[in-house]
Amino acid sequence: MTEKRTYGTAGGVPVTDATVAEWNDEVDRRFPPTESLEAMPVRRGRPPLGIGGAAEVLQVRVDPSLAEALTKRAEAEGRTRSQVAREALRAHLAGA
Repeated sequence: MTEKRTYGTAGGVPVTDATVAEWNDEVDRRFPPTESLEAMPVRRGRPPLGIGGAAEVLQVRVDPSLAEALTKRAEAEGRTRSQVAREALRAHLAGA
């Protein structure tokens, strides 16, 4: 025979099927769907970086000191290493 398990909140309030139904109803009231799930397009992968569509992945080898400098700059500015590297590459190519 399977033992019936009971569940509760962190505060010790019992959670029943009726409680879960109330929570679901509240979510439906507070966050009504804007469109059906069938109408929503499925997007996979990372979002595009700009107007030009999907970004191309470019692998570049750098020496450890340059990688460390890039990491420190990105952390100091609260950005990713990719964001800092893209900005540096754009600035370099614009000055060429």
